[in-house]
Amino acid sequence: MYFTGPDKVWNVFDFVIVTSSILDQSLSFWVAHSDGWTFALKNLRVIRMLRVTRIVRGIRVMRVLRYVQPLRMLLLSIYTVLKSLVWTMILLALIFYSFGVAFTQSTSDYCREAAGALLQPGSGLSLSSVSPMCENPELQIYWSSLASSMFTLFKAIAGGVSWHSVVLPLEPVGWFIIVLFVAFICFTSFAVLNVITGVFCQSAMESANLDNEIAVMQQLASREEHVEAIKKLFNEIDQDASDDITMDEFEEKLGDARVIAYLDCMGIDCSDAWTLFKLIDVDMSGCIDEFVSGCLSLRGSAKAIHIAKMGYENKLTQKMLEGKYGNLAGPHDHFLRVDGASAPGGRVAEARRQRFLSSRHVQLREFDSLCDGLFVCLLVCIFVVCCCCSCKSCSSSSSSSSSSSCISSGRLSNEFWRVVKATVSDCSAKY
Repeated sequence: MYFTGPDKVWNVFDFVIVTSSILDQSLSFWVAHSDGWTFALKNLRVIRMLRVTRIVRGIRVMRVLRYVQPLRMLLLSIYTVLKSLVWTMILLALIFYSFGVAFTQSTSDYCREAAGALLQPGSGLSLSSVSPMCENPELQIYWSSLASSMFTLFKAIAGGVSWHSVVLPLEPVGWFIIVLFVAFICFTSFAVLNVITGVFCQSAMESANLDNEIAVMQQLASREEHVEAIKKLFNEIDQDASDDITMDEFEEKLGDARVIAYLDCMGIDCSDAWTLFKLIDVDMSGCIDEFVSGCLSLRGSAKAIHIAKMGYENKLTQKMLEGKYGNLAGPHDHFLRVDGASAPGGRVAEARRQRFLSSRHVQLREFDSLCDGLFVCLLVCIFVVCCCCSCKSCSSSSSSSSSSSCISSGRLSNEFWRVVKATVSDCSAKY
């Protein structure tokens, strides 16, 4: 873990320093205690080169950079930019090569033509066989070969040579070569170098953000600054110096434009003072420390973690309500006759269906009761009428036929009464 952990770079650096120091001390001890034959080895170059390890001990001061945030950020940015620097140099080399070929070819042609004009008519030499040696020494120094042209272009954009000194020898070559040089300067200075600077800046900022220690330090520093500023603000709101803030003090201070501007900069909406006060002061204690923590939690817009937290709390609330509903619906399952309904939504739907069926059953039962009651009343009325008729016939006639009719009427009345009792008992058994 020492060479593979999060601080592996610094651990390797410490290992190199310690190893070089041990090697330096060993060589010093060996040279100091050598005798006779080995004494001549002190002057050998190998020993002197090995003693260069003492220089490494001076680099140990760089270990301090681990605990200094600005220096650490600079070193980390330089290390990250080095990765892009290689490709930047390759891109610049290609640009120098492309323009250098044009400048070198034009200069060589001009010098060859100038040298061919000096040839004698009967010398027998052709223009292509003439060496392109220019009479102008500056043209020969800056543009005589591809290497010298590329180096001249690099010095022109890097500030190593004046543009006037480089362009002036190109005037005899032609105006087009001067226009080409101006186009090269505009292209590299205004486009290429600015893009390279932007890439380097972006790489440096990304490296600073990726370093966990730097990010933690910046976050802690930012939090401390906000805490101190908010404490100072709420201490001003606390006019009676009681370390507690009342609703009246809070509303009065929210009328201050400076307080509103500061809360807006933190991303806190202060349009509704009462709601803001309730959100900040959760337990209604009015403590300044609680107001500070509340403002820090309300700072900025809602993030993904806030939405996820809200969803998690909603799920917990839903589960709690499901448990409460299950506890309440358990004793009434035999009334609702819910079969296999496990979800609360299914229980509610089944309960509504059972209540509807129960209400219809009650209505039908009431209708049957009404019909049975009317039938019993009708039977009673017929029985009363029959009894009255039989009694009247018995009292008016004393003959044997009348006696037999009375006996028949009595039997009829007993039979009728038996039917009525059976009907009443049947209705009682049914309901």
